[in-house]
Amino acid sequence: MEPIDVRMEAVRSFLKTFNPRLDFNVFELTEPCGVGATLPEIQACVLTREVEKGGLMINNIRREKGFP
Repeated sequence: MEPIDVRMEAVRSFLKTFNPRLDFNVFELTEPCGVGATLPEIQACVLTREVEKGGLMINNIRREKGFP
């Protein structure tokens, strides 16, 4: 597995191919839900298959809080 900073830069580069002006924040998840479950302004999370279950958990928590 590549170091986290290398993987995060790859994600940034990938996202910029869609729209160079896209506003995004790439960060390491240090707990299962991270900020995805606590910040209502988040519009999307891009996750790998390895953390897919965590993504489902984030969606459930967001739904319970009335977040989009």
